[in-house]
Amino acid sequence: MLIVVAFIFSFLAGIFYQKRSLNLQLKTGKINWSQIRDESYKVISWYLLFRIGLTGGAEINLSGGGTIFKMGTIAIALSILMFIMALGLIYSNTNLDRETKFSIVGHFGSVSIGTFMSAQALLNGIGVGYSSEANAWVAIMELPAVLLVVLFISRGISAFGQILRKNKRLLMLPLALTFGVWQGHAFLELGLAQFLFENIFNYILAYFLFEMGRHAYESLGNIGKDFERVKLLMVGIGLPLLGGTLGTALSRLCGLSLGDSMILGTLAASGSYVAAPSIIEPTLVVVYGHNLEKAKRVTATSLTMVLGITLPFNILVGIQLYLLEARIFENQVLGLAGIATVIIVVLYNYPNGLLQISFDYLDPF
Repeated sequence: MLIVVAFIFSFLAGIFYQKRSLNLQLKTGKINWSQIRDESYKVISWYLLFRIGLTGGAEINLSGGGTIFKMGTIAIALSILMFIMALGLIYSNTNLDRETKFSIVGHFGSVSIGTFMSAQALLNGIGVGYSSEANAWVAIMELPAVLLVVLFISRGISAFGQILRKNKRLLMLPLALTFGVWQGHAFLELGLAQFLFENIFNYILAYFLFEMGRHAYESLGNIGKDFERVKLLMVGIGLPLLGGTLGTALSRLCGLSLGDSMILGTLAASGSYVAAPSIIEPTLVVVYGHNLEKAKRVTATSLTMVLGITLPFNILVGIQLYLLEARIFENQVLGLAGIATVIIVVLYNYPNGLLQISFDYLDPF
């Protein structure tokens, strides 16, 4: 739990640092430290994507095909359902521009490493077991919603192919996952690999959050206006509540254990601050004609919602609630009732129906 508090602190420290550096106009000689930090941020995002895929692939290799196929199917289904739910809530309750809406949807459709680690820590602390391939679920759930967002933002398959060529980060996670399945376990036993991907991982993640806080602060003026148009509590807290309920109920109905259901519910309730911004921001740079500042402004809105509202809520309240739901939904009737409640809320937030949104708003092709 303390490590997650450190992650939140790193993000807030990045905001404070950027505020001070902008006020003081910090530069040393001819060195542009802001540019150096931007490049470091890009390198670290590659590292984190590779690490997620590597560890997830290694767990898939160890777990065997049957179990991971079942769990992977549930995980992908949850990721796509969260994409649909987030789209409904944001589309019905905001006047944000198209790209900002999809950026938010992509962040909430993906998953959070920090929340996942907190869920594991809670289960370990109370002696509740869970599957060893949980890391694989993180890798599996990171990408589907993000890829859908990139597809819709790029407005078609041909443009998507162009963005894929220019944004190589889209390939990092599946390639790392493939390598992890093939040689991940043996690779992680090497001394250097253990140092790079285990021993210093939390420190690098903390710095990454620091940089994201710095980026988020750069657009706080515009975010304040955007937040007036978004029902903040509905998006920042409502989506995790819906995702947690859906994830735990669906997992229980599929026969998963208490610990596995709680973890999948937690993942469905979380929002990404690693894979999503690492992929969506470079995509927006291409879409906006290499306008980096505009792309940062869009992703800053999403990051501030995910890190400023959803992550603290999940750490302080959410994971305990999802554990309680996993216990309650052992009763299948209550589980069905939970899913029905989520469906009603989602349909209520699609006032013109799914087809209307598809024709009037998505129009990807």
